[in-house]
Amino acid sequence: MAAKDFYQVLGVPDSASQGDIKKAYRRLAKQYHPDANPNNPSAAERFKEISEAHGTLSDPEKRKQYDQMRRYGAFLVEDILGHEDPDCAAFITEVERRRDPSHVRAYPHREWVAFLRAAGMTVIDEKVLEKSRPWEDWTARMRMTPAARAELERFVLDAPARHREAFAFRVEDGRIASFADRLLLLRADRD
Repeated sequence: MAAKDFYQVLGVPDSASQGDIKKAYRRLAKQYHPDANPNNPSAAERFKEISEAHGTLSDPEKRKQYDQMRRYGAFLVEDILGHEDPDCAAFITEVERRRDPSHVRAYPHREWVAFLRAAGMTVIDEKVLEKSRPWEDWTARMRMTPAARAELERFVLDAPARHREAFAFRVEDGRIASFADRLLLLRADRD
């Protein structure tokens, strides 16, 4: 499978501004949208490529990583692994955002692999580690106020049991003691 150049897919230079990327995406998406081309499977496929390119290039962090992969040909990921279940992913993203408002989200394994493939890279080594996080230490690192910490703890305790179980939240005497998340270590090289 040949690597897609997301800049070529959108017809913009790699120095394109976010505004230029957005304009190119809107123009192409309108042209190739399946609703505008109901009997044209190649238009639907082109629309998917355009959406994938836009999804990467419109996100500053993903674009930075994509550009790095294009430039250097090797990539090492060490990141919190996003949950594959959308409800569980939304839950932990909200927990993270309440602790750290700059948090966007963690990407699941399948998104990392797809992202790397689209950049012309193949995963050559990977490992997932489970990391236990003591609740007090984890919340204290962000210098949360006692009220914000109590509100976050209440949010977690009130969440559906399956959400807490997905991250192994351990509760002792009505208080959160710890939880676990998974750390993805992934190495990829250019095809």
